Amino acid sequence: MTVSDGALPVATAPASSRVPLVFERAPQEIEVELTGGRRVRFGRDTDPETVRAMIAMLEGAAS
Repeated sequence: MTVSDGALPVATAPASSRVPLVFERAPQEIEVELTGGRRVRFGRDTDPETVRAMIAMLEGAAS
């Protein structure tokens, strides 16, 4: 299983450049890759216990 928040690095320009800086905004979702390549997304404000329970259920670990 892979968990990624998809955060991208912030782009910066050299100090001598007059090019405006570009800031990447963090995504509003957390994406989890399940066994077999399936993916599920949760909002960043989702309760961690809810995320764990949903992943366990989807992975077949919940009884």
